[in-house]
Amino acid sequence: MDPRAVSGIRRVGAFVALAALVAVPDALQGQTEFRRGQIPSPPPFHAIQNARLVTVSGGVIENGTIVLENSVITAVGTDVDVPPEARVIDGTGLTVYPGLIDAMTTLGHTSSSAAARNGGTSGPRRGGNGEDRSWGPEDRPATTPWVSAADDLDPEDERIERWRHAGFTTAATTPEHGFFPGQAAVINLAGFRGREMVIHTPVGLRVNLSGGPGHSGYPTSLMGGFAYLRQTFMDADHYGRIWTAYEASPTGRVRPEYDETLEPIRTAVAGSWPIFFPAASATEIGRALTFGDELGLNMVVYGAHGAYEAADDLVAAGAAVLVSLDWPRPSRDADPDREPTLAELRLRERAPTTPATLEEAGVDFAFFTDGMRDPTDALTNARYAVKAGLSPEGAIRAFTLSAAEILGIDDRTGSLDVGKMANLVVTEGDLLDDSSTVKMVLVDGHVFESRDRLAEREEEFRRMAGEAGSSGGTRSSGGRGSWGGFGGGKVAMPSEFTGLTPTTPRGPYQTADAWIVRNATIMTGTGETIDNGSIAIVDGKITAVGADVDAPADATEIDAGGQWVIPGIIDAHSHIAGDGGINEGTITVSAMVGNEDILDPDDVGIYRAVAGGVTTANILHGSANPIGGKNAVLKMRWGADANGLLVDGAAPGIKFALGENPSRTRNPQRYPNTRLGVMDVIRQAFTDAAAYKAEWDAYEAGDNGDVEPRRDLAL
Repeated sequence: MDPRAVSGIRRVGAFVALAALVAVPDALQGQTEFRRGQIPSPPPFHAIQNARLVTVSGGVIENGTIVLENSVITAVGTDVDVPPEARVIDGTGLTVYPGLIDAMTTLGHTSSSAAARNGGTSGPRRGGNGEDRSWGPEDRPATTPWVSAADDLDPEDERIERWRHAGFTTAATTPEHGFFPGQAAVINLAGFRGREMVIHTPVGLRVNLSGGPGHSGYPTSLMGGFAYLRQTFMDADHYGRIWTAYEASPTGRVRPEYDETLEPIRTAVAGSWPIFFPAASATEIGRALTFGDELGLNMVVYGAHGAYEAADDLVAAGAAVLVSLDWPRPSRDADPDREPTLAELRLRERAPTTPATLEEAGVDFAFFTDGMRDPTDALTNARYAVKAGLSPEGAIRAFTLSAAEILGIDDRTGSLDVGKMANLVVTEGDLLDDSSTVKMVLVDGHVFESRDRLAEREEEFRRMAGEAGSSGGTRSSGGRGSWGGFGGGKVAMPSEFTGLTPTTPRGPYQTADAWIVRNATIMTGTGETIDNGSIAIVDGKITAVGADVDAPADATEIDAGGQWVIPGIIDAHSHIAGDGGINEGTITVSAMVGNEDILDPDDVGIYRAVAGGVTTANILHGSANPIGGKNAVLKMRWGADANGLLVDGAAPGIKFALGENPSRTRNPQRYPNTRLGVMDVIRQAFTDAAAYKAEWDAYEAGDNGDVEPRRDLAL
């Protein structure tokens, strides 16, 4: 036989095998079970030659070769031996990158709500109509930390194919709704069989500050969300201490009861799992970092559009960030007559600078698509971040190696290094160019090619096989769900970043280390009035008051002739500067919640209070409950962050309420609904607190075992 004919047969046979391989994902759509024989096995060897290789970990290799064997990278470089049995792909004019990683998704879960799958609560109480209602933290509302995103994966999730089309080979997936919705897992996007998609699990524990759809009852406020998370983490710590003591010396001890809710939380904290915590604005990031530091958590903040104002805090905390690529923009359904606020305009302008700011500060960050329907929008918006100052290398790293490092999988993916998984994306043109086109994606060594490319290969096959006529295939016309390349996103972003210099939205209009106020009528507040007096101030403290005061060196002078000076007004009962509600009105005793968790330093009420002469305020919980929550005493330091507003050493307090508010009719009605009942609630709470104190006193005296009692934040 003519050797050329043999060669042609081999080429045809190789192409038939390839066509079968790339056609499998479409052929498997609609099936719910797969037999092992139906799942394609990639050829043992692939090689891409003459390509530009962006390794991420070690720079760019021009005219390089990458060899893959059994789903693993075995060689990368310019002088590489290619096994003779390898399927060789000519990479001339193509660029190879590590497969893109989406650092937070719900891929593989068409119904991603752990709360919905588990009734919304792990607690024992259920309403008569089947609706759950939480009457307190003991009911563990919307709390399912045992749920693993690695379980019950749906390879038929139609989003998987769209994400591959956009160049993603890997994704972190998590249950979505609930205070503790469950454990995150990292999956590959080959989409053949659920359990074969899992790369690593668990990779972290996601938490939220609201219960999500279907949640009813405690907590409904932001301060309640913080209090509930704090109590649950503390309960897990106490649970762990009890088990540690028992396992160290079980003889003679009563065996602790296993708790399916606290066990995975205990394991997560002990193992320093990433705790994925939502925070968009700089204020929210500050709250998250404070909360994580208090409880010793390994915080990974997600969202982070306002992190351009919080980079220093993130550096100090050593926290990583998942940056949402869904940049803020006007809603298509917004009222056309509504004027956006200055804060909204500022966030739209500055949010895309966040990646550049984090890169410059040395903060570890990765990108995630944040619920986008079209994942090509993520690439569009990443390009916009590059226009806003992010280096191209930093953008690629945020999609690959940085994401892998944050998720703890950098030993197996994220870069083109020998020994790592064969997860690649091959493009025509630079990935960050608007004209770039994905030509193929390899996931675990399985090749997925564009439909245009398949049509070309089918035509080639027919021609080689001697069949007349054209291929009969249809080419993709681009658009959503197609392989038409990037630029199909419907993101209403400007074509260029303007680079405007940000204004300072808040803060003092003048500062000085020392001041001297002269020629004022001074009412000291202690009963003395000084005519034509002076006040000296150094480093924010009054150092002298009187008719004859020496000015501090280099003091800035204020001539107050004809004016009066009094102590700053103290508002003893205020509700300003709170975020997410001032009442946790779902329960009668909510002493565990506190205003310090929800302070909003951007509240214009602070500025207006200063304008009215108020310099200090006692921020209180509302009056919905007989016993509300903890106070926060603030100085009106307009421009400080939330912690900078607090007055050091101020007396802690709790808001109580009598009369109409705590006893009014509610839906559903809760006890009390009379003034007698209000007094009963308060009396019982103090009785419980006295017993709680006695338990702690006994422990501290050494009379109550070697494990400290459970901390009850309400008591």
